Amino acid sequence: MLHRSIMRLALVSMLLAAVAVLHGGAAAANESERVSYTANANLSELALSPDGERVYLVWSDFLNAEGQEVGEIYFRYRDAGGWHPRLDQAPVNISASPGMRSEQATIAVDTNGGVHIAWGEGRPRTIIERYLRPGADPASGGAWSGPTVVSAEDDVQNANLAPDNAGGVWIVYTAHANDSYNVFARHRSPNGWEGSQNVSRAGGQSAFVGKVAVDPAGIVSVLWWERGALRYAARTSDWQAPETVAPSATQQSGITVEASGRIHVVYTEAGGGGDSDRRIAYRTRASWNAPWSNTEILSDTGNMLEPRIGWANGRIVATWNDRTSAPARIYVMQNFGTGWRDRQAWTDGFRAFSPWIVEGKDRVAYLSFRNADTDQIYFARYTSGDSPSSPGPGVPPPTAVPSYAPPSAPLPGAAFFPETGHNLGGAFRAYWLANGGLARFGYPLTEEFTAAGGAGTLDATQYFERARFEYHPENAPPYDVLLTRLGAQRHALDAAVPPLPGATFFPETGHNLGGAFRAYWLANGGLAQFGYPLTEEFTETGIDGKPYTTQYFERARFEYHPENAGTPYDVLPSLLGYQELQDRGWLP
Repeated sequence: MLHRSIMRLALVSMLLAAVAVLHGGAAAANESERVSYTANANLSELALSPDGERVYLVWSDFLNAEGQEVGEIYFRYRDAGGWHPRLDQAPVNISASPGMRSEQATIAVDTNGGVHIAWGEGRPRTIIERYLRPGADPASGGAWSGPTVVSAEDDVQNANLAPDNAGGVWIVYTAHANDSYNVFARHRSPNGWEGSQNVSRAGGQSAFVGKVAVDPAGIVSVLWWERGALRYAARTSDWQAPETVAPSATQQSGITVEASGRIHVVYTEAGGGGDSDRRIAYRTRASWNAPWSNTEILSDTGNMLEPRIGWANGRIVATWNDRTSAPARIYVMQNFGTGWRDRQAWTDGFRAFSPWIVEGKDRVAYLSFRNADTDQIYFARYTSGDSPSSPGPGVPPPTAVPSYAPPSAPLPGAAFFPETGHNLGGAFRAYWLANGGLARFGYPLTEEFTAAGGAGTLDATQYFERARFEYHPENAPPYDVLLTRLGAQRHALDAAVPPLPGATFFPETGHNLGGAFRAYWLANGGLAQFGYPLTEEFTETGIDGKPYTTQYFERARFEYHPENAGTPYDVLPSLLGYQELQDRGWLP
């Protein structure tokens, strides 16, 4: 009987999905697909395969197939062929022990393609993991490993998984120890689980609801709530001392890390007015030990909860739940490295809770959430063009995008940017991703071509909005890709000046670097990325015709934008690559 009901509901959903495809393809607001088809679906999480071709979904259900209030963990995945198991078939039941209460599932895919699912089970609760080896069929329940107990400490809860850079995963969870609750971390290498470590070291303060992310260098970042504050700790060779990110927050937060090591966090900032005085807030830092940016507010003030965040290929996406007025809604927002924008209510007309978001390749994000009117999990695609161009609160829209060189067709194995119609691949793509991506270099304005390099040699070259890349195969990585000295080409070295108090003086060029420009220079690559300063700060007209405080470097020109003060975008590199192509007559 249950199976026939699942089939009827799934066929309706597939017909609706087919109609949506016929009427325009990419998902827009409210074009979401029901995917759970279990009795009383609750919390969900998503993860992507390393190549971005598969989306993995896990969720918990309050009831089992017989309607008993014991809870189960379910799984499906989606690829180019659709959902597996199909939506007219029962999902894979991951739960280890029938009749035990299973809840709060989390999922991660390691760099080898292995899938890890963990959840809380039983009373007293333990953390259980099951693993799917790379290449096995995820839709086959028998392909998954048997259950492994990850934590049997006292009253464990709130597990969260993230892949590392070497085929393993990290898990964080809350456990009761020494008369208080603490956040613990444990690592699973390809050889198995290692010992647990107390990350929060909260003493008698009680720490809860950890979130974890790992950068390509293997540095682990953990975020948690501790007695009204949002706290953070990083693991390099060992765990660093915890620090406060926000002094007033709820237990709900999200964290993601870029390929460059830049960390992004979202959280619910708690005001003094109770449930109606909450906002979704955002902070970022260039690396685990760099200064945090000032706080940005992404939402209105109200009952804002369950923030989540993801990053890939130059786009950050965020989502949260707004329970201020009926019905509760899911919101989404995006950031291309130049500021948050396009805040949009993704759902309307029904009560929506508990969103999860992951950012995939080609600027397609995947979103799951609970429809509380039907007690089912829904799934949607969120692309960069799915929402109206409305800037986020307190952040101006980015500078108008200029016209671009003639577009090219997508190339196999490269990242294609429809914004400019150009590809990015090979060593240039690796360098772009590792050194700041879109925020640092902007979009590609040309394909790769051969041109005279800075040393007079013929080099593979590619222009970006803010830079020009040269490929030097005679150099070992990471020096095989070098940046052209566009700043020096546009502005000759000014006469030397004396050192200034409070600034860094460079005797190599006789110039000072201080204030916001020094902070940006240090946080985004320093000498290797920008070179030495060629001038002092002075006022110059920007490409948009407005005057800005400016300073030239060998490879860049910094502009200070006071209208962005208090955000990570108060200092912006100029569009020197674009201006160079204008000078050559390649762009209007």
